Amino acid sequence: MKLATLNLQLGSDLTELIYRSLEPELEREHTNALVEIKKQPNGLLLQIQTEELSTLRAALNSYIRWINCICSINNVIHSNQQ
Repeated sequence: MKLATLNLQLGSDLTELIYRSLEPELEREHTNALVEIKKQPNGLLLQIQTEELSTLRAALNSYIRWINCICSINNVIHSNQQ
């Protein structure tokens, strides 16, 4: 098994936002990857397990892009509220 672990240090508001945004993706059945996201006191712990390295890279890239997109949208929303 191939394993990737990301420890994301975030504020509590952003942690909750990202967790809730990714939750539907975790409920989907993935045949090639086992994905876990755990809330930590200061962020999230993301773990992805796959059989193939290429599948691990693809899943990791997807989650990183989704997290980046969530953060970008959150920044736009907060900058427009000021």
